[in-house]
Amino acid sequence: MSTKRAAPATTRIAPATLDFLKDLERHNDRDWFMAHRDTYETAWLAAGLDLVAAIAQHLADAQPSIQAVPKLN
Repeated sequence: MSTKRAAPATTRIAPATLDFLKDLERHNDRDWFMAHRDTYETAWLAAGLDLVAAIAQHLADAQPSIQAVPKLN
């Protein structure tokens, strides 16, 4: 899956992201993950891509050789 994202309007970590990570810590197995894959994609994956999009320009300004590209693969 190769998805490019525009910078989000806000740059905070949503409570759903932290909730997902806490649940994953308690239920770190394939069956649980597959049952909660939609939450992974929205609360973790999308949030991570949004974070990269939000900091990309700041990184480029600070160190032009760093390219933060919000995409997979």
